[in-house]
Amino acid sequence: SPPPSAARSGDHGPRGWVAAISEMIHSASLIHDDVIDGSDLRRGKPSANSLWSPRRVTMAGDFVLAVASMMIARLKNDEITLILSRVVKDLIRGELMQLGSRETENQRFAH
Repeated sequence: SPPPSAARSGDHGPRGWVAAISEMIHSASLIHDDVIDGSDLRRGKPSANSLWSPRRVTMAGDFVLAVASMMIARLKNDEITLILSRVVKDLIRGELMQLGSRETENQRFAH
């Protein structure tokens, strides 16, 4: 179950935890996406990618994802764990597909 401090910070039950975890996964994916795309802006503001080295930004995204994973484990709900694991897998698969399409596009226009 979530830590006792959750009750003091406005615990909204499992739904609130799933919402927070989902937001963390989304944030981590945006952090990683900015590194992959070389984006200096996110919603018109400087991205972490423009402030830190790619290594540091990648590690920050990994850290957010690790904390989200720990929170998932604390829920002790196999169904939620499976769903959120699929979300992460699909995000990564989508990014890999996007990278692959870029490489193909670059190769097409190289001549």
